[in-house]
Amino acid sequence: MRLAMSILGLFLSTQAFAGGVGIVATGGMYSETVYFYDSSKEFQQYQQPQTIGTYGTGVEVALGDRDDRIMGIARWYWLQETPQQDPSTSTGLVEADNVVANWREDARNVGIFTVGLQGSFWRKNKISLNANAMFGSGFLTTDNSEFFLAEAGVGFSYRVTRAVDAHVDVQYAVRNRKGLLHGVNTYAGIRYLFD
Repeated sequence: MRLAMSILGLFLSTQAFAGGVGIVATGGMYSETVYFYDSSKEFQQYQQPQTIGTYGTGVEVALGDRDDRIMGIARWYWLQETPQQDPSTSTGLVEADNVVANWREDARNVGIFTVGLQGSFWRKNKISLNANAMFGSGFLTTDNSEFFLAEAGVGFSYRVTRAVDAHVDVQYAVRNRKGLLHGVNTYAGIRYLFD
């Protein structure tokens, strides 16, 4: 049904004469809680906050005239998350032999799609400062742990040529899957703009 609606939307939508395409690289981190238990104390539960690093790459589509102050942005990208730490070696709360835990030992791959707006609040010659707001999801995971993603932040753009725009964004990010996870994402990319 979704596929049929997407195809129908492509054929019934009007033509876009302004926008752009680009590539983007990303890196960041977010906080995550790892739960573990003490087998010597009737499996008493403990929590350990951990910082998980992320990095990835993808493509983006921009919608809007290159001279407009507000532009729509859609990003599709692959993200790899670093492994979680073993609670038996990274905490002093429980003796290592008594720790019972299930943590992610390997890096995790995630497919992410976000849409949002970028607004320029200051421009001078080829330089602009931007505010960004993006919403989407980590919709493709290998361990069935999909999540909602919301981001907001600021960015910097430099117009290399009339049609090429380089940008860097720093955004506060909130993930929601059985609770809120907070973090920071950075993006750097190049867009080819047309109108």
